[in-house]
Amino acid sequence: MNFFKSILHYFRKIQIRIVTIFFLLIGASCLFIIYYNYNRSYESIHSISDEMIEQVSDNLIGKIAALTNRTEDIAEVTRGAIGLHGDFAVEIPELVSYLLNLLKSCPTVYSVGIATVDGYYLSAIDLTFSKFNHYYADQEKELPSGCKYATRLINMNCSPSTEDWQYLGTDGSVLATELLKPASYVAQTDPWFTDVKGWPARSWENSILPRGITKYRSLEEPGITYSIPYFKADKSFYALVGVNISLQFLSSYIAHQQIGQSGKAFVLDEEGRLLIPTQKDMDPSFLKLSEELIPAVYQNFQKNADQNFFLTLGSTEYIIYVQEFPISLANDWTIVIAVPFTDFFGGIIKTQHDTIIISFGILLIFSLLIYFFSKRISVPIIQLSREVDKIKHFDFQEQLSLKSKIHEINILDYSIAAMRRALHSFGKYVPKDIVKTLIAQNQTISLGGKKVVLPVMFSDITDFTATSESLTSEQIMSSLSVYFDAISKVILESQGTIDKYIGDSVMAFWGAPHSVADPIKTACMAALRADRICNKESKERGLPEWKTRFGIHVGEVIVGNIGTSERMNYTVIGDVVNTASRLTGINKEYNTSIIISDAVHKNLGEEFVTRPLDFVAVKGKKIKLTIYELMGTREGEFAPTVEQRELCKAFTKAYEVYHAGQVEEGKALFRALSEHFPSDMPTKIILERISSK
Repeated sequence: MNFFKSILHYFRKIQIRIVTIFFLLIGASCLFIIYYNYNRSYESIHSISDEMIEQVSDNLIGKIAALTNRTEDIAEVTRGAIGLHGDFAVEIPELVSYLLNLLKSCPTVYSVGIATVDGYYLSAIDLTFSKFNHYYADQEKELPSGCKYATRLINMNCSPSTEDWQYLGTDGSVLATELLKPASYVAQTDPWFTDVKGWPARSWENSILPRGITKYRSLEEPGITYSIPYFKADKSFYALVGVNISLQFLSSYIAHQQIGQSGKAFVLDEEGRLLIPTQKDMDPSFLKLSEELIPAVYQNFQKNADQNFFLTLGSTEYIIYVQEFPISLANDWTIVIAVPFTDFFGGIIKTQHDTIIISFGILLIFSLLIYFFSKRISVPIIQLSREVDKIKHFDFQEQLSLKSKIHEINILDYSIAAMRRALHSFGKYVPKDIVKTLIAQNQTISLGGKKVVLPVMFSDITDFTATSESLTSEQIMSSLSVYFDAISKVILESQGTIDKYIGDSVMAFWGAPHSVADPIKTACMAALRADRICNKESKERGLPEWKTRFGIHVGEVIVGNIGTSERMNYTVIGDVVNTASRLTGINKEYNTSIIISDAVHKNLGEEFVTRPLDFVAVKGKKIKLTIYELMGTREGEFAPTVEQRELCKAFTKAYEVYHAGQVEEGKALFRALSEHFPSDMPTKIILERISSK
């Protein structure tokens, strides 16, 4: 065992230390360089990313500001078109034409409306920004195909008031009209108009509906409105101009802005709810992302008030920039720009990752090279250690012979081969379980034993002396070798321990040195199996058949190493051994194969078929004991024949009746049994004995 430990220690020094130490040193250096370079680069990238996201945000804000500025300019120009003739009613035809041309030239505007203090409201609407495809008053009546624009003129100066709708094609031709009496909407009572006195010269409106979005009173299309008042020469308020941008247009406009490679912009209301883009402008994957991203961004912004920060969702890190919407609204809107970190620095990050992979690849290649060269030293030692492990488990089938250029390995190989031969020979004299235990527990053999209850079995060959006289010594040795090999295999396969070979006899026991589940039944099964196969092996090889007799007894014995300090034997001693030996010889008298003692019979239960033979005094003992013949098992391959079962049953009944004191009835049963089974020796013996009384 110490030798084996020294081999493992030597193995660790040569193989593990060569490869592991190299790997740790080079690996630690590579990891430190990679870590330092990666972190420094990452810090620099984060610093640059702040500037880049601000530039991206400023660019988007600039585009939105340009859109709103243009909307304001349109309102200014429209205000200038009012009052050219001094009478709004006279100006209406020209204003209608103007407003339609304005919509055609400004695709960003959804509608333009003018409301006057003297009861007029005129508006022009681009129908393509809404799903409006029916008449205003009759929603079940569809508009003619090709309608692109609509004009709406409300006159509150007549009774009843009128609301005149005209639906026009792309070329401005009227495709349908609709007249409502009275008008459905009074602009002059709308807060949009009445609150003008509290406004500055210009105003963006978004506060009429929930979530801060105006639904235009014309077609219920949500959006934002820029309003500007018109004052007469005497500074009195006369009219209000409103230019509307639909929410759908804003959504589409912002959604189509290129922000990095895959960045997105959002517009949130004052409570952090998503306004823009709408679901229509988001693909399913982006919609799912927004459901996770928006709450996380808003929560972080509310908590830390950071305008620029990083946010990680799943495996993606985003650069976030938060800024107020570029126009002043009653309910504040916020623009959020979210760009994946890799959009700006994907190439740099990929280079870093490639560098890491290449570094590990180089480390791996060098490790493999070191491993390859170290194997030339370590592999022979590994092979030798495996040989030692085989020897530990008494595996002597394969014998490895190494030829190494290392002198120490050759010496080691020679020593292991010598140890293999010595232990192989040692195992032939001492039970292998004993040797395995000594090796596994790192023990030396010492004298001593302990008391245990074990079954002991003896076997011998019937008429061995008479049969062997007709054989040559070579035939005897060959035949006995086959016989002992067969019976030994049965014993060892049943976890029994072969104590010794005594001439033509074998002594074995079960339960030591290792415990055996139900050793008594195991010993009986081994005797049945050996009785069947021993002669079979000899017959198949054309050798003399040896009829074997077995005796099994169980009781307390002393088991252990017995002898002297120079020479000892692992064996069992005690009266049980003598009794088992005597039972073997009794088989000859009763012409049986397997005799067991009453102590064995009591532990068998109903699994085995037995019959009582006699109540005898074993040679060398004063106390008589009941002996039984083991005939087989109730079921399976060792089950007796129908005739044997009948004999066993009848014999057992006659035996029990006779020994119960019913002598005459017992005699009658035995006589009947003798007539039915005239060759049964136990019946003859008992019948002769009781007939003479």
